[in-house]
Amino acid sequence: NRLEKQDASYNNLAGNWISESVESVGSFGFRTREFRFKNRDWQIEVVFYADKEKSKPLFSFIGEGRFQIGAKSSIVEPAHEANFSFSEKKLKLLTDDADVINQFGFGACGLKKGEFTDISDSGCGNFTSVSVCGKEYDLVNIENGILRLGSRPSDGNMCSADRRPKSVGSALIPLNN
Repeated sequence: NRLEKQDASYNNLAGNWISESVESVGSFGFRTREFRFKNRDWQIEVVFYADKEKSKPLFSFIGEGRFQIGAKSSIVEPAHEANFSFSEKKLKLLTDDADVINQFGFGACGLKKGEFTDISDSGCGNFTSVSVCGKEYDLVNIENGILRLGSRPSDGNMCSADRRPKSVGSALIPLNN
């Protein structure tokens, strides 16, 4: 791949990356992210919390699949465009609070506390099925050992090229890379 030879981003991504600090995500509360990259495969686990101290976990999301890094972004320099395809999506409840479960639209999804449920085919709440959103259009930037992906729009939808973020988000730092 011509682009890969010009840009070492694939090699630079290899390993695990975690949120540098707890991230505020509006009505979703707070989150931490952990990305795992190996070759062209990726996985993310996002854990959502009601509080920034992480004492009240709500739920966890895992997404995984293949990724591709493309051209340099014409909007956000020096970031590159990246596409993250999903082969699997899973959710796990970390609370028994019925109000929280209903708030996120998880009531009818058959989720069980402490167990991941595959939602790849059905989706659940704001988390779409793979058929509805099988790929996210994102940004990737690595500078000074810090990884930043695109800032998600408020509705979370990055499922088409025109929804690619216009800025980079919170820092991810290497975890034992």
